[in-house]
Amino acid sequence: LNMILDQISVLNAKHIVLASGSPRRKELLKMLGLSFEIVVSGFEETLNKSDFKCASDYVCENAKQKAEAVSQLDSVINSCDLVIGCDTVVVHDGKILEKPDNEAHAFQMLKQLSGSCHQVISAVALFSRNAPNHPLSLTKHNPM
Repeated sequence: LNMILDQISVLNAKHIVLASGSPRRKELLKMLGLSFEIVVSGFEETLNKSDFKCASDYVCENAKQKAEAVSQLDSVINSCDLVIGCDTVVVHDGKILEKPDNEAHAFQMLKQLSGSCHQVISAVALFSRNAPNHPLSLTKHNPM
């Protein structure tokens, strides 16, 4: 984090796009002091979970696909220096749980997770205009 904070002024001289409509991700980048534009990714999160050996590989691929989809848009491709894609899942009893579909589903998920051990896994993928075919993916595991 300190490495990123030291580079805020450098990053703010760049055109940054957050490939997410998440209010929480927007809030986190604002807390860091970053200037950015939001372009919601059109990537359909339909990857087959069984194609991945672990949940962190799955979440990294989702983040990468979101960032890549936005980085290829005509409105972004020639003007943006950095695209940030993110994804988060919860793993409970070996099963990957995606974001809830609605309020009732969210309540059911919280009830299922309450008092039990689970893991929250987030991934961030960065696409730079200078290296469009070389995403940098970072994964953070947060045991709950």
